[in-house]
Amino acid sequence: MHTRPQNPLGCDVLNDPFGPKVAEPIGHSETTDDSHDGSTLARRPEGTANRSKRANHFGTTVEKRMAEKRHFDLERASWHDAQFGNGTPVEIKSTMHEHTDSQPGNWKVYREYHEKLRRHDGWYCFVVYRPHGRSGCTILRDKMVRSSDLPLLRWHGGGDHRGTEQAKISTDSIF
Repeated sequence: MHTRPQNPLGCDVLNDPFGPKVAEPIGHSETTDDSHDGSTLARRPEGTANRSKRANHFGTTVEKRMAEKRHFDLERASWHDAQFGNGTPVEIKSTMHEHTDSQPGNWKVYREYHEKLRRHDGWYCFVVYRPHGRSGCTILRDKMVRSSDLPLLRWHGGGDHRGTEQAKISTDSIF
């Protein structure tokens, strides 16, 4: 039986009704690696290559890990990523604990999808991770929050590619 590390980074262990949150490494064996032509890598400092492309990679990795940990069924809908066994939708949101410019991570929520999640009594699974190497990351914190219990959202433009307004949620407002 595989045992998980107990708080290997000394981060806070958070509690919620869905179980303990312990920092857990995600290794290379649970991820896929993208191929690069090297042109982007040459222009950026080590470890910062293609962060937005990598963010998508890490987001997918985190979704898979949270589905396993929290017993979600992954589902590819435009407005949610997974669902509980009873069909309740779950949107999994992940962010780096700190961006390369030393700013804390945050999550983007899109109004149309958020409102649909609320109408279906859905949940958010908020995750903070630390990337390491090209494809590995360590989950530092995660927390389940009902979509109706989010902090006050300030909607603004900027979600043009999704055809809706967006809001940013700071990690401090969730943890």
